[in-house]
Parts: sequence; C-alpha cells; structure tokens
Amino acid sequence: MQVMVVQSKNEQFSQRLNKLLNDMDVPPMNLGRAKWFHDFVKKQLKIDVSYEATRKWLSGESIPYTKRIGLIAYGLNSTTEYLIGEAPRESQTLGVKEKRAKYSMEEISLLEKINKLSPADKARLSSIVDALNQKPGKKTGN
Repeated sequence: MQVMVVQSKNEQFSQRLNKLLNDMDVPPMNLGRAKWFHDFVKKQLKIDVSYEATRKWLSGESIPYTKRIGLIAYGLNSTTEYLIGEAPRESQTLGVKEKRAKYSMEEISLLEKINKLSPADKARLSSIVDALNQKPGKKTGN
C-alpha cells in the first residue's frame, strides 16, 4: 500500500515559490533567502509587509492574500495559477526575455475568477468574447 502525502495550500505555495527562487540568483534557504525575499517584496514589488510574513510564506506557515500572490507571481515572471498550484510550471512561466503585460489588481482578480469557472462556463465565456471580437458586419457561422 502506498502512503499519499497531502500538502496544504501553504506548503504548495511555499514549495512553488522556492522553486522559482531557486532558478534565480537568490541566496539559499537559511543563508539569506528570507531577507532577500523580504527586500524584493518591499522594494521591487512595493508591497508593505513584515519580514515575519514573508518568512512564513517561504516556510509554508502561511500564504499571502490573493492580490499579493498576483504581484509576487508577476515579479517572479510567473503566474498566480502556478503559485497556487492550479497549473504546471511549464505552461505558466515565461522566458526571461519575453515581454509580459502588467495587469492591474482588478484585472488579476477578474482573471482569478475566470479560472475558477467550470469548463462549460469557460466555453460560454469564450464564445461571448469571440463574438465581441468579430469585425462589424462579419457574420458568424450561427
């Protein structure tokens, strides 16, 4: 019998966050990573957060608010979906040289809501967007 270990959302977030940091020129855990990450979050991402909070994110003790996850993902050239465990890394991270549009917090919140839709609702929404993107006067196949 195989024993399955289930990770909490906090642990999943921490594991994925640390994987992203491992691929960067960032100090390893217990050798300055927590300070580096706190400075990055405060100075680069302009998120007002305590050192203790960022340390807990790295260790899996807690997880940031959803809006903060979006900013962290953007700052690390990834996505919210990857950090919260809803998508594999390969399909979510962008190459360093790729340009990525900056999303507002409202847009990030809307994208998160869309990602929570059922496949049927996503298909309906996609049809609506396609219809809205049709050139004026162009008939659809319906």
